[in-house]
Amino acid sequence: MADRLARAEDVALVAWNRSPERRAAAAAAGVPVAESAVAAVADASVVIMSLSDDAAVSSLVEIVLPALAEGAVVVDTSTVSPGTSKDVAARLAVRGVGFVDAPVTGGEEAARRGTLTLLCGARDADLAAVRPVLVHVSGRIVHVGEVGSGQLAKAVNQVILAGAFLGVAEGVALARRAGLDAGALMAELREGAAASWVLSERAAMMVEGDFAPRGRLALHLKDLRIAEEVARGAGVELRLGSLVAELEQRLVDSGFGDHDVAAIVLAVDG
Repeated sequence: MADRLARAEDVALVAWNRSPERRAAAAAAGVPVAESAVAAVADASVVIMSLSDDAAVSSLVEIVLPALAEGAVVVDTSTVSPGTSKDVAARLAVRGVGFVDAPVTGGEEAARRGTLTLLCGARDADLAAVRPVLVHVSGRIVHVGEVGSGQLAKAVNQVILAGAFLGVAEGVALARRAGLDAGALMAELREGAAASWVLSERAAMMVEGDFAPRGRLALHLKDLRIAEEVARGAGVELRLGSLVAELEQRLVDSGFGDHDVAAIVLAVDG
């Protein structure tokens, strides 16, 4: 995402990352990197965050809050709980800063292509202010409601995705154990009624045992835990989502948390 923004002619990007290694990699790739988070947001009209969890988002906002310019808008593309987004928005509002919760979906591939879907919760004016920047990293910008709604929508997305991952994993295991060429079959099924993003983008990884992380399993588990929290509040039982969370928890506990979510096939056919 930073690479695409760095190449956009109408965006003057300044980036920062909590990891020194990632800051160095970004700089080597030609992305302008600030010396600190505070320096990165100074005088910025649009600030985009992409972090791993609620604690990271809350902590970073606390650090940069005094340096944010009045009238700026912060966009959080992280996946966190709706409550965290609402809390951050309230803290920013005291400084006269707008907020958009905009968790993304589409995976690493879409991030590289600039075709991510952003599920946005925000005031109309705040989303309108940041849209000219967000178009450089997204193919679709979906306004689903007020602040926090984006995170609710992402929870729904992750529950649906969980079912797709488990379904494809079981299909790969069944094909393999039944003596079929699982790789060839998955490629053919992509054109039929079983078609899905997981089948197209992750089935081959399951077949080949290639779990290099394009989307970390531990982070998907974190997302499902958020979805379970949302479901409890809504009075909905997530039977499939909670089953996948249980399987992913076992894999994380066994040391597979930094593998791609495709590693869920190991819980089915390990």
